[in-house]
Amino acid sequence: MAAAAALSRSRGVAGVSTTKGLFVVFTLLCLFCLSSSRIYKKELHQLVETYHRAQQNVDRVKENHMLRMGAISDKIKNNMDSLASMKKHLSDSPRDFPPFEKYIGSIQDYMQETKDYMDGESEALFAEIKHHEEELLKIKKLIQALQEYEAEL
Repeated sequence: MAAAAALSRSRGVAGVSTTKGLFVVFTLLCLFCLSSSRIYKKELHQLVETYHRAQQNVDRVKENHMLRMGAISDKIKNNMDSLASMKKHLSDSPRDFPPFEKYIGSIQDYMQETKDYMDGESEALFAEIKHHEEELLKIKKLIQALQEYEAEL
């Protein structure tokens, strides 16, 4: 702008008029906006790709965790049922039979502690997954707003 003002004061220096100077400035500004817009679109596209990868990672972790926890929970339940059945059958055993009932009770207590621990860890991981899903939802809303803004341009 200062150059355009200086040129208008010196009228005819190097044969450049005010309108030609403003036209050059306007053209350069338009080219800058176009290149800036292309860079913006590229960054928005990269942000969308990153969002999709993060969403896939969260979904994969959630699915893997559910499969593992389901398998472990099933095994613990089956073992607990087997131990309960053994304890029932051992209660019918003769008195001189070794005292396995107290050992089975100890094993059942240990299995219950393990199940409680796994449930606590599972809840903590699901809370973390939920937090990541909420963050991804915020990012998705931001991306949608940016895409709407881009469409307006």
